[in-house]
Amino acid sequence: MGYKTPNQSEHYTNAIVLDNSVIMRWLFNDGSKTDQHYAKNALKALQNQQLLALAPPIWIYESAFVTSYYVKKKIINSAAANQQLNMLFGLINIIHMQQTPADLLEVSLTHNISSYDAAYLLLAQAQQCPLATLDKKMKQAHLNNDGLIFSA
Repeated sequence: MGYKTPNQSEHYTNAIVLDNSVIMRWLFNDGSKTDQHYAKNALKALQNQQLLALAPPIWIYESAFVTSYYVKKKIINSAAANQQLNMLFGLINIIHMQQTPADLLEVSLTHNISSYDAAYLLLAQAQQCPLATLDKKMKQAHLNNDGLIFSA
């Protein structure tokens, strides 16, 4: 686990790109019952099918930001939050792609998604693997590019 920079032709087998919207449900079990069910099924698929969990580097910042919100709201203490984030960091493979800001901007504008979300989308496209996300715009953008969406 950890940081990886694949070359242009390198593909990870049996991989799935996980959006932060899914991963954070594992820790905080919030959102709708449908969202919780989807996230739990993604986790089960990782365990049962021995999928390789991938995320772009932006995930590191997103996960720390969301977790800090829950610490400030006293839903989790900082020691438990650190432990949980370290556990997740050991599970997720951070894949650094050779994307430029212009690449992210183009995808963001084309699909009306954030540049953060574009990083997940481009990773899933480059790796030709399913994307697990709770974000409807990201799902639609990936489907519009003939991408696979993890289904619960």
